[in-house]
Amino acid sequence: MTTPPLPAILDAATLRRLLDTGDAPRLIDVRTPGEFETTHIPGSHNVPLGLLREHRAELRAHLDEPAVLICHSGQRAAQAAQALAAADPPNLRVLHGGISAWQAAGGTVATGRPRWAWNARSAWSPVRLCWAPYWPAPSSSRPNGSPRSAPGSPSRR
Repeated sequence: MTTPPLPAILDAATLRRLLDTGDAPRLIDVRTPGEFETTHIPGSHNVPLGLLREHRAELRAHLDEPAVLICHSGQRAAQAAQALAAADPPNLRVLHGGISAWQAAGGTVATGRPRWAWNARSAWSPVRLCWAPYWPAPSSSRPNGSPRSAPGSPSRR
């Protein structure tokens, strides 16, 4: 069993130079539509990773020109490159560090409606969503021994 080759890497500074000189590659952002709507590189196309995997045969036919895969940090873009590797596209690159590195390098981004930065698969998510149901105290700790219902709920009598 052979391991798939590592995808070619492109750093943010090099991508910026390519975009500034007019020799722009096709930019394919593999993040979710919500992530893409929040922040993306102008001119990029949103093809979420799941959709890319599902339609990789059709996509391979369109990768004869230079293309750069983009995600948040580079991990999903590398997965996308491996999904497309069977066609051995010669001009496919992964943006090293993803859109985070692009922004850190001062790259231009288009912004839309902000969304929660929650990702159930990862611990790196900067926003932690937490839901704690209302658990009433035991009735023995109540002065009159009656159970307490959650705020806004009908009485339990």
